[in-house]
Amino acid sequence: MDSNISIDIVRPLLWTPTDRTRRMCHLLGERSGEKHTEIAGPAPGGAQAYEARALYWSCYANRWGSLKIQCSLSSLGHSGVLRWLLHPAPALEALDISTYWNHGQQRGLDVSLDIQMPRLREINLAGFYLPLTLPIFRGLASLRLSRITYDDTFATDLLRVVTECPALEELCLDDLRINASTSQDKSRKSLPPAIDLSHLRALSLLHVPVREIQYLLAHISTPPHSTLEIALNHLQSEESLTHAFPSNLTHLSNLSSVIDLEFSVIGDTDNRTCLLQGRNNAGICLLSISVDGDKNTGPVQRIMASLGPSLSIMPLQTLILRQYANRRWSASAFCRTLDCFSSIRVLGFDGCHEKFLKALAYSTGRPTCLSLESLVVSNCAISTGPLSHLVRSRLAHSNQGMMACLKEVQLFGSRYADTDTVAALSPYVKTSWNPESLV
Repeated sequence: MDSNISIDIVRPLLWTPTDRTRRMCHLLGERSGEKHTEIAGPAPGGAQAYEARALYWSCYANRWGSLKIQCSLSSLGHSGVLRWLLHPAPALEALDISTYWNHGQQRGLDVSLDIQMPRLREINLAGFYLPLTLPIFRGLASLRLSRITYDDTFATDLLRVVTECPALEELCLDDLRINASTSQDKSRKSLPPAIDLSHLRALSLLHVPVREIQYLLAHISTPPHSTLEIALNHLQSEESLTHAFPSNLTHLSNLSSVIDLEFSVIGDTDNRTCLLQGRNNAGICLLSISVDGDKNTGPVQRIMASLGPSLSIMPLQTLILRQYANRRWSASAFCRTLDCFSSIRVLGFDGCHEKFLKALAYSTGRPTCLSLESLVVSNCAISTGPLSHLVRSRLAHSNQGMMACLKEVQLFGSRYADTDTVAALSPYVKTSWNPESLV
């Protein structure tokens, strides 16, 4: 194995790429005394050479500080990687195994695996399967799993791991496949309502089946400062955010800190992506949701319609829409979403269809966005007349105490370069224009 070794001789860390010859490896290994070593690298020379190097470096297993294995399982075999884990490694703190397979398959272990790594705090597995029941999945601070296939007990197995990692700071799942079963996982009913992870800094659930995301979020309690990242793809035609989030979100206290939300539409009519980003009062992004879709299962309108029922726990003060520009999308669904966030004071439109702006005018006897005080418009194809009507209608009914008083309109972009719009609105509200687009 072409390795890197970190040898602490004078300074805490001295990184040196080692020569592939056994003589050089032996020289560095012996001269480094009892200092921790950091082993990393691919496996040149085929499986036989790889196993020879694994056998050699196992002599220093008691000094391993971190172990990173990158390989192709097709040439090495699953058991070849496992041989690295058979040696007691009392100082090992970080384990990283990455294979070139698309997805590591769940399997029975073909070697007896008694792993002794009492100080292990970080595990990263990419394309390589290890049972979550192994003792190494205890007391972790960071767990990252990607490109692995599990059976339908995965969620309950993972929550048992989380229960035994009270100091967990990072949990990242990416591109996992879950083999469905005809029978429900009965053990799901025996878990506590929510596992308190007061040290959690980041929770990422990326390209994981929606059902598993919802179940995990229902049983993990997050602190106010933690971040939540979700990526959904290949949603079924009936699926939306309500299928990803549990009905009760009070234990996800970071969501209660989100006051600013951006809803962006990215891509063309054949392949649209929704991106939602929520920030706290310090401008820190605590929530990120991306939803991929295609021409036949475009998720945009479903995500907008389910935003309120799913995430109304967020005390939003600002909502910015970007490129919400399809005239076929429902203005009524948009208004119903606004009704779920009655605390919104600032509403922004960047490159959006005019129908969604017009929907804010009080003309049907049913007011929308009752707390709105500031309207931001950037490069939207709405003429002066409808925009002026919107402002005047809201002002007229705010005087009757039916809604907050609209105080200002901010215009961005070259579309409003003429002074007519500013002149038409200025008698009613504070109006400003910036030639640059909204950032």
